[in-house]
Amino acid sequence: MVIRARVSTLFLGVLLGALVGCTGDPVLLEPVADGSHDVAEAGSDGPLDDSVLETATDTTATDTSATDGATDAPTDAPTGSDPACGAHKGGAMVHVASAKFCIDATEVTATEYMTFRDAADKGAAPAYCAWNTSYAASASFGPDGPMTNVNWCQAQQYCLWAGKHLCGKVGTDQPGTTSESDSMWGYACGNSLGTLWATGSDASAVSAACRVGAGAPISPKSASTCHGAAAPYDRIVHLNGNVREWDGAGCAGLGTVDAGAVTCGARGGYFGSTPEQAKCVNFVEHPIDFRDVATGFRCCKNLP
Repeated sequence: MVIRARVSTLFLGVLLGALVGCTGDPVLLEPVADGSHDVAEAGSDGPLDDSVLETATDTTATDTSATDGATDAPTDAPTGSDPACGAHKGGAMVHVASAKFCIDATEVTATEYMTFRDAADKGAAPAYCAWNTSYAASASFGPDGPMTNVNWCQAQQYCLWAGKHLCGKVGTDQPGTTSESDSMWGYACGNSLGTLWATGSDASAVSAACRVGAGAPISPKSASTCHGAAAPYDRIVHLNGNVREWDGAGCAGLGTVDAGAVTCGARGGYFGSTPEQAKCVNFVEHPIDFRDVATGFRCCKNLP
């Protein structure tokens, strides 16, 4: 039985790490700004204080009214992306043939997001995101770190611009209310819904392999053992821990344009979570204008 869980609040200070430059070694990331970031654990009642959220290295605002029409369609795909996933922008994608979708191999990095932020071809936002008028955001963990401090609409528009969408219900490219068993993200995390974590169903294994119970995330592009055991899931990293990820499944209220009345889930736990909190079935509901330093995202792509 799939259990929909809400995780209790836990505050963890982000400890400053040291960048490791050796090839293949994980890169421990530190906050860009001086001082520490208090991170709201899953179940937090609201976003972190703005003094924390606005510690960006570059927060240049970009117009998001998107009156220039639809996003220019991608014409190719990055190196390492499965051919079945077709043309797209951003990071490489992995083809999950059994459920006819593709999913980003890694969380979106700050560099990838800032390329979108500075692009002129963002396209028109969906009606439920019309309230979002800026794509400026804080790269809290540097250019190679996971892109956090983005609300759900900023994440969704990045994915649409890239020729993808936030992971939602299997069989559609639209967000909506669905159970975890129907979610692209949950399907990939659970190795076709067969395990509690991407690494399997052993809590000690996820503790050893994934970025949980730690002081900071690592770069999504770093070598990692936090992945599934067999193809294609062995190429999808950090679904548990590192940073929580916005999901297009489990949303409610998408028929309104009031950001505070629309909620969606953030999944997989973050670097300060326990293994229990980082289970594939666990997610936290937030208003879609919520953002904090522990919540990032990756994209999916439904296939016909």
